[in-house]
Amino acid sequence: MEGLLSPSEIPTGAVLSQQHHSWYKEADKYIEVLAEASPQSLQRILDSIDIKGAEIGWANALSHGGGPKRTVALLVESCIDREDKLGELAKRLRRRFPKSSIPRKGKKEQLHQKTHNKANSADAKSRAADYEGYATKATKII
Repeated sequence: MEGLLSPSEIPTGAVLSQQHHSWYKEADKYIEVLAEASPQSLQRILDSIDIKGAEIGWANALSHGGGPKRTVALLVESCIDREDKLGELAKRLRRRFPKSSIPRKGKKEQLHQKTHNKANSADAKSRAADYEGYATKATKII
């Protein structure tokens, strides 16, 4: 996977440094998959981001909402623990946009949370059938 992603890391960083919110419209799924499948590649992409452009573009995207907001919320979350200028940017944006800079849970995560909570309840055995129902719904959703 690394070999496939490596050539596109710097160009992706340039795209994620753009000032207009439209550049971020449909990248949320890509960022999610990248964070799960190749977190090292995502970090190298983040390393190549131009902070000045990103600060303007990310703030515009968080203000705009929709797809751009979802993408940038994932980027902020991915950068929030960094100890560099990008981490500082993420922290500034989190303070400025406390709600919109936090990624909302996807359907899979919501489903996992529901089933996890039920499994921990006192009557977990009686809830096994519920879990199977959720798993079936998840398969249909995905």
